[in-house]
Amino acid sequence: MKTAIKSKAEINRKTEKPKKQTTKSFAIPEGERESIALDLIDYHPSNRRRLFNQNTLQELAADIALHGLIHDVTVRPKPDGRFELLAGRRRTEASRIACLKTISAHIVDVTDDVAKEIIFSENAHRENPHPLDDALLIAEMQEAKKTTKEIALRLCKSESFVLGRAKLIALIEPFQEIFIADKMTLQEALQLAAIAPESQLDFFEENCSDWKEDEDFELGELSYELRRYTYDLTKAPFDIKDKKLVPEAGACSRCPFNTATMSTLFPDEAQHAICTNKACYHNKCSMHYQANLVALFAEQPAALVVSSNIAESLKKAVEQFPAANGLPIYDRYNVQLVNAPQLPDKADYTEDNEDGSETLFDETAFAQAMEEYENDLHEYNQMIEKGTIIKGLQITSGEMAIVYFIEGRYTVSSSTPKQTAKEVQEAIKAGTVTAELLQGEIERLETREKRAKELDREKVQLRVHEEFIKQIKSPSETALTQADHIAARLLVYHSLDYTNKNEVDKALQLKDAQTNEGLYQLLAALTDVQFSYLIRMALAGKSDSKFPNNITAYTLYQTAAAAGVDVGAIESLQQQKAIERQKTCDENINKTRERINQLEPQEAD
Repeated sequence: MKTAIKSKAEINRKTEKPKKQTTKSFAIPEGERESIALDLIDYHPSNRRRLFNQNTLQELAADIALHGLIHDVTVRPKPDGRFELLAGRRRTEASRIACLKTISAHIVDVTDDVAKEIIFSENAHRENPHPLDDALLIAEMQEAKKTTKEIALRLCKSESFVLGRAKLIALIEPFQEIFIADKMTLQEALQLAAIAPESQLDFFEENCSDWKEDEDFELGELSYELRRYTYDLTKAPFDIKDKKLVPEAGACSRCPFNTATMSTLFPDEAQHAICTNKACYHNKCSMHYQANLVALFAEQPAALVVSSNIAESLKKAVEQFPAANGLPIYDRYNVQLVNAPQLPDKADYTEDNEDGSETLFDETAFAQAMEEYENDLHEYNQMIEKGTIIKGLQITSGEMAIVYFIEGRYTVSSSTPKQTAKEVQEAIKAGTVTAELLQGEIERLETREKRAKELDREKVQLRVHEEFIKQIKSPSETALTQADHIAARLLVYHSLDYTNKNEVDKALQLKDAQTNEGLYQLLAALTDVQFSYLIRMALAGKSDSKFPNNITAYTLYQTAAAAGVDVGAIESLQQQKAIERQKTCDENINKTRERINQLEPQEAD
């Protein structure tokens, strides 16, 4: 279905006065008029017209078949006896459709430069040329190194007209054919020409491949449909000024597929940086994500935390990244993120006097806040070190970041939300503090103090551990202490498997210990007999102690012998069996050899 939309350029052509032409009009040289065979005519290389409105071409062909050709075509002779068409391609095509054998031609013998001038004059002065014809003519002059201003003067058009028509050259041939057939408007043609050829072809195959069979074909909501092929560069995940991301593409800020660089051609779109090259945009996204993944996986995340609305290019980049393969995947809404504590801001503990004379800083409150922050930071680092929280790579709509999290859905408590010291300080400064808020602060402080005491013990233990490591660096300077004996008993006790541990707990009454100190005292009180029992149970519980040729088995053997096991009798009994077995083996071998000897004479015969 033909549309009635007209572009501003077309309206201006009818209303604006043409600019004064500074070049002289060209007159075709005199020549001979002759009827020549149609099959002897070739097209000049610079004549770009390939597509014609088939309806009007058929109408012209019917008219020529009925009345003949009214205006001669213009040709020039070629050395091989053929002719080169300079003017009248549409008439020539229509004559061939009309099945004419010959055509009336104006034959001129001219140079290449004059031939090009004739073709240009024919195209430039055609009445009501199609916008694509204008575009082809402008492209030819651009190839001849003509500037936009020179082309505008030659065509008696504005420079914006020249730039607009030139954009149509980017229209792929299937859309040129639709445009020629009057099935799309100039504005729609410009919209399609603005996106990359690959995107145009994709759009054509999805939406327009059957346009010839559809008598009522129209493009519909083209602007809406083309959104799938354009991207807002202000929201791009990569730096659009980065020339090195994809060196062959360069920076987006200077790319012809960025509408912000087309201020003369598309003044309305120049305010927005929109990418119209789908393939290039996705390639840059992919390269950006690959670089980020390399950097992020250097931190060795143990899992992936993903959202449901991940950009397709990001999802694909992660799937293709080798280090991501095999990592457990968690839904973002089924985990609870654990954020690092926030450093207190002095501004939150500073208050201006009403008269503005001096600023008051609550140093005590700030010091308490700093102490709480350090305790929180210590606890946070301990959680990381112990593996209480998991290090993961969080992947959202278009971003990636290393996070720590706890498995399990986050739930909101039905009680009063936990308040912070900052909220209390802000309420005090604003004069909006309430008794309820202050009571909550008391509860918060008590809870914090309880946890602080736990952290004190952890810090002491950590410090002792560090100093202990330093002290034992030189084995020759250490002496065995009573505490070492107890530590050895603990290590043996911890090496027990589940079954043996239950048996030892019952036999030595170690299960009666209720605290760490209690278990330590029970281990210290073990007699030598009880300790030897503990050692032997642990050693016997090792699976490799049942099989020879390893140190655990050898140690069990020596311990058993020392404990009174008659290993000599066991070995003697097994040795006797071995002797009997060897005797039987020798007898069987001898019998087999006799059979061999009996077979040898028969083989010789």
